[in-house]
This record gives sequence, C-alpha cells and structure tokens, in this order.
Amino acid sequence: MKLKKWNLVLIVLAIAIFLIWMSVSVGIDTVLSIIGQLKVSWMLGAVLCMVIYWGLEADALHAIAKKLCPGQKFSSSLRTSMIGQFFNCVTPFSSGGQPMQAYSMVRSGMPLSTATISLLIKFIVYQSVLTLYSVVTLIVYFSSFAQKIDNFIYLVLIGFLVNLAVVIGLFCLCFLSRFTQWIANRTINLLAKLRLLKHPEEKRKYIQAEVTKFHAGIQEMQKYKGAVGHTIVSTILQLTAFYLIPYCIYRALGQAGASVFEIISAQACVQMISSFVPSPGAVGGAEISSLAIFNMFFPQSFLEVSVLLWRLITFYAPILLGLFTMLCVRRKKIDACSI
Repeated sequence: MKLKKWNLVLIVLAIAIFLIWMSVSVGIDTVLSIIGQLKVSWMLGAVLCMVIYWGLEADALHAIAKKLCPGQKFSSSLRTSMIGQFFNCVTPFSSGGQPMQAYSMVRSGMPLSTATISLLIKFIVYQSVLTLYSVVTLIVYFSSFAQKIDNFIYLVLIGFLVNLAVVIGLFCLCFLSRFTQWIANRTINLLAKLRLLKHPEEKRKYIQAEVTKFHAGIQEMQKYKGAVGHTIVSTILQLTAFYLIPYCIYRALGQAGASVFEIISAQACVQMISSFVPSPGAVGGAEISSLAIFNMFFPQSFLEVSVLLWRLITFYAPILLGLFTMLCVRRKKIDACSI
C-alpha cells in the first residue's frame, strides 16, 4: 500500500514539475493562447484514436479469452482492459496491470488458470508486435532521425535492447524451458552463495511454476491460431491508433510539414525509449524523450504544449477512466464461463 502511495505521489510530483517548468519556459498566457487556437476536429481525432486504442486493447484480449472461456462477454474484457490501463500507468514498468486484470477476470467468474493464460498470450503477442513495429520504423527512418537528434542512436539502442531482451526471454520461457530453468537455477545458486538471495529453494519453485505457466500458454496459442492471428491484427491496429495521436495533435496546432508516417515512426521511438524508464507510467522519461524527438516536427513555441496534450490523452485520461471503471465494478460475481 505504501508503494502504491509513493507511485501516486511521484506521478503528482512529476505533473507539478512539468507544469511549473512549462509555465516558466513558455508562460501561462502563451499556453492558454495556443490551446485556444487548437483545431477542434483534429483534437477530437486524437481523442478518438485513444478510444479506438482502448477498444482494440479489449478486442485483442477478448479474442483469446472468448476461445478459452466461451461465455466471456466483450463488456467484461473491456472492463478488464481499462482496469489494466489504470494499473499500467501507476506502477513501474506497467507491472501492476496484469495481476489486477487477472483479479478482475477471476471476479467475473473465469478460472484463474484461464485468466492467466489469456493474459499471458496477450502479453506475448503485444511485446512481439511492439518490437517488430519498432524495428520496421527504425529501418525506414533511422538515418533521418539520427541526423536531427543528438545521441539518438544511444537512446533508441537501449530501448530496443530492453524490448528485444523481453522477447528473447519470452521465447526461452516458451520454447526452451529446460535451458531457462538451468540458467535460472545456476543464477539462484550463485546469488545464494554470495548471500545476495534468501530462501533459494522458494525461488526455484517459483521459477519452475512460471516456466510451466509459460509453456502451457504457448501450447494454448498453438491450439487457437485463428484467435492468436486476430489478436496480432488487433495489436497492430491498436499501436497504430496510439501512434497517430501525436499526428492529430500536430495538425490541431496548425502544422502540416511532416508526413503521418514520420510522426508514427517518431512515436514508436518514444515508446521504445520510455519502455526502460522505471518510474510509474514512465513519468519523466516519456516527457523528456518526446520533447527530444518531437522537436524535429513542432516549432519550439508549440513543443511543450504538444507534449502536455499528448500526456493528457495517453496517460492521465487512462488513469481517470480506469479509476472510474474500478469504482463502477459491481460486487456481484458473474459466472462468465457458463453464460
């Protein structure tokens, strides 16, 4: 509970620092003047992209959950997704999202094993698509961005390696279970000998259970290739909708020089860079990386405002809507798998 409070304090503190910095560097009057001149249609487009992102997030999860639990309703998947959005935003590395989503699915009547496998498959697909999406955008625009942004190669390389390491780790867990357990046991033994790890036997049992869970998840993926394909397509569209939000803000500010593909690629880079920031919702890292990268497209006078609008839509709105969803969740359990 104390950790959650500190996460929320960190978010509020980051908001305050960003707003103070923006008011000093740009000026409140200038900010209000820029906001007053926004093109409403494009801002509505940005909001619509975020709504589509939420819908596709739920659809990607629902495609798997429906196969494993035929009585699963889309409304339940949407509710679970929004709860996940909230906890992804308020915990470091989005670590709180999946446990709370599993809890939500179990409360609706889904067996814990089914909920866990559904979320596991969704996570594997999302992480793989995110990494491949980033690779494609980097291949196309890397040289162009590297010429315009100082130290771009180092920022992107760190983010890419983090995401690649996650995908490789997932691959090992799913397909090389014995090798993964061997590496894990060797690591646990070493840490125990160095007295850096307590209760090594408990850690071994935990690792074994996790490897078994991942292996079960990959077996389920092979059974339901159609549903997995559906999830892949939904995830590609979901990320595209999310990456279009800065373009809509760009046009709302009256800008038109950059192409939609350039800004989608730039946003993919921001996503990749901020993924290794350990703060809740990548607070601080997301703002700094977006300021550095979107400086290629936005005039200096619009840059801070564009980042503020982007974070309002993509970070603070999910927190508020996710919190509202949790408050509206009914106490009554629904046996989702028998409807």
